Amino acid sequence: MYRIIYLNDQLVYEKFDSDNYNVIADYHMYLKKCSYKIICIVDYKIKVILNKCIDYQSHINNIDSYTF
Repeated sequence: MYRIIYLNDQLVYEKFDSDNYNVIADYHMYLKKCSYKIICIVDYKIKVILNKCIDYQSHINNIDSYTF
């Protein structure tokens, strides 16, 4: 399973999950077009955090419940 963690336009953390990487990639592009800030993508199969934003470290405490 994959999870995108992002900030919406009201600066609230949200997540989007899918087992299909193509769905995640498409949603990732949609979020970018909407100018939402993408914090990271979590790959639960290999337990790794991908595509971390440049200020990822400043978000860790806020997104801890969304990751592993």
